[in-house]
Amino acid sequence: MYSNTHYEKYPNLKPWVGSKYGQSEVKKLLIIGESHYLPKGSVSALDAEQWYAGNQGSLTDKEKSWINTSGIIEHNIPKNFPKKSHWIYRNVAKEINKVFLGYENPANILDHVAFMNYFQRPAESEGGSINIKSLDLEVADRTVTDFIKTLTPDLVVFCSSKAGKYGALIVRRLGVECIVAPHPSSQWWNRIAKSYGGFGRDIIPNFLVKHQWAKSA
Repeated sequence: MYSNTHYEKYPNLKPWVGSKYGQSEVKKLLIIGESHYLPKGSVSALDAEQWYAGNQGSLTDKEKSWINTSGIIEHNIPKNFPKKSHWIYRNVAKEINKVFLGYENPANILDHVAFMNYFQRPAESEGGSINIKSLDLEVADRTVTDFIKTLTPDLVVFCSSKAGKYGALIVRRLGVECIVAPHPSSQWWNRIAKSYGGFGRDIIPNFLVKHQWAKSA
């Protein structure tokens, strides 16, 4: 499916593609987060060169589960992401669902979208933000470009200002409309900022309304 070999090394990092992605009632939407992180005490992702030269076979079962993008989303949709560490998915789905489709369980909105992390190496500390290396940017550029060319989203939203700082340039270079929002677990999600023109949580639904993501809007 993908021409980039990165996912052959780390198949658990493959993006989530919802079962209803691309159906006629909505446009194809890709949501991009920042990165995964590994459990406290893990040293597997501390060295960028070693991480990208290696593969997930060297990880423990616990580490593998923490970077399993599709597995995390699929397992938690029915429960609406109860763990705080997964609230990026919960909070994004909640705000989109207020405007579109109106599911009783807001997490079901994720069946209509694709999701990936921009950085393909986990952050160095549990719950932390990645310390970006040049190799992280090189791999992210190739991986995101490959994914967009493969699944041709109509719209892209970034749920991380750090990811959006670099990724928005790539997405726009590929001719796709995108927007950058703060991380849904950060203080700026529920605060008003002039740079956002309001609450951080409103950026994504406002962008989707503007670009008529769903016919029900």
